Amino acid sequence: MKLKLFVGVLLCLILLYFSYFGLGSSTDKVVIATNSDEEAITVMEKTLDQHGFKGEYIIQPHSTAELGGKMIAEGKNIEADVVTQSTYYLESAQDKNNMFASMEAEKQKKAIDSFPNYITPLLGNMGSLFVNTKALEKQGLPIPKTVKDLTQPQYKNQIAMPNIMESSTGWLVIQSILGQYGKEEGSKILKKLIENTGP
Repeated sequence: MKLKLFVGVLLCLILLYFSYFGLGSSTDKVVIATNSDEEAITVMEKTLDQHGFKGEYIIQPHSTAELGGKMIAEGKNIEADVVTQSTYYLESAQDKNNMFASMEAEKQKKAIDSFPNYITPLLGNMGSLFVNTKALEKQGLPIPKTVKDLTQPQYKNQIAMPNIMESSTGWLVIQSILGQYGKEEGSKILKKLIENTGP
């Protein structure tokens, strides 16, 4: 419930801000380009509608890589007023196109990590481990606390993750592990994690 409220308040602030200082939408509605999954989009829509924004926005879903390419290619001419996307892609687009407005005054400073003034966290599950506790209990396995825990031999064939050769999400897993553990230790963790990943 707290996450939904946080997302709602945050989206309202962002939409109000970009209603006045938009990125270049060609419609009178606020255009939100997002790589979020269906459940997150449903929460966004419900929250915006409950806060009086029903009919005032359009949500355009994209795959992560598609939206990343769109930001790089279109730059300041992007149709979206608000973009929800993985941080790596936002930073790359900003470095190339200097396309995002600062929202320093509107940001809530409750995030664990620090972000540039044009980024604020939206979803609480990014970089998370999703654990099937019933499956672990059935296998007699302890609940892992970190990605590093999953490199232990007991988790062999008990792990699922995106194909890092075909998925931008899989690629972001690599980036997060290297960012958290450093290149040397992170590389060892990745090797063991891939060996433990099931079919």
